[in-house]
Amino acid sequence: MSATKKYTELYKQGKLEDTTLIKMAAFKEELNGLFTKEANIYKTVGALALAAPIFGLSSYGLGKGLDYLENKQLDKEKEPAYQAMVGLHPDLLDEDQILVRKYWDSLWHFSPHIATEPLAAGAYIKQAMEYEQTGGPTYNMVKDLIHAQEKAVNPVGGLSASIQDPMASVFGNMNVTELTTI
Repeated sequence: MSATKKYTELYKQGKLEDTTLIKMAAFKEELNGLFTKEANIYKTVGALALAAPIFGLSSYGLGKGLDYLENKQLDKEKEPAYQAMVGLHPDLLDEDQILVRKYWDSLWHFSPHIATEPLAAGAYIKQAMEYEQTGGPTYNMVKDLIHAQEKAVNPVGGLSASIQDPMASVFGNMNVTELTTI
């Protein structure tokens, strides 16, 4: 017995309300109309084809706008952070100011979080200046700055780590030889 006949029988027996039958008929009519009218299908497909890139561009634009606002806010904090660092490390004023600013800008670029900590920022600038003869801060110094910035922006640990990446808590401490024996 088809579903239509089944529901018709239930209606005849008084076991199905009138409103349910009307809703079913309207739904069937709407469903049939959707697939019999080719124009509706083309409109739907066309709208979806246009919606995807528009959504992508709008979210890209929103992301860029938020990045711009964040950079503007950071720019307002940059000079006061520099002054606080120099206030805590006045001996940096005796150094070549172009060099100090160059390393400060590099520090601010890679880790604004560290740059806003006057003690850490001054220590980094002094250490970087010691390496000036060999090209400036080492790769490891910059890598550590980037790592510190990532940890400051996205602190991961404990329960939040298992929520963000559940498989890392399972496989995170395994090495390659353990993975090949599984």
